[in-house]
Amino acid sequence: MDLREKVVGIVKKEIGVDLSSIDPEKSFREQVDIDSMKFVELYAALVDDLQIEIPPDILTADTLDQMFSMIEKAPK
Repeated sequence: MDLREKVVGIVKKEIGVDLSSIDPEKSFREQVDIDSMKFVELYAALVDDLQIEIPPDILTADTLDQMFSMIEKAPK
């Protein structure tokens, strides 16, 4: 399972959203309608489940592509 597949699974588990219905170039938060607190919880789940150090800057990511880029660049 590659990193993107793992992220997709975590997002589905945490917020119940299938990312295949999300436009990766449009605002992620607007498309899934989650508030800042839920986004922080998603961040924590990504860090815990992936066992990588994702920079907190990911909390400012607007699109799914930006999120994936930050996760892929995170130190392993």
